[in-house]
Amino acid sequence: LAMDHTFKVTDSIRGTDRKKVYDACFTVMNETCQVVAQFMVQTKSWVEVRQGLRLLLERYNVVSEATGKDINEMVSAAHLSS
Repeated sequence: LAMDHTFKVTDSIRGTDRKKVYDACFTVMNETCQVVAQFMVQTKSWVEVRQGLRLLLERYNVVSEATGKDINEMVSAAHLSS
């Protein structure tokens, strides 16, 4: 997985008082460069994305149980198909 903060996208998001609501957009992409999670954040602190990353891990675990493959097998399969 690749993770990064992007700041430009949040420049145009304003509250009713015209002040910026978010400082960054935190994006998580999988091994085939698909966006699998995105969070609007007010800081670069991991605290803001911790719960979302936990939910993403739970989602991967559900898929793993449903397919009978662990996350490493899914990553390998994705690399082979791309």
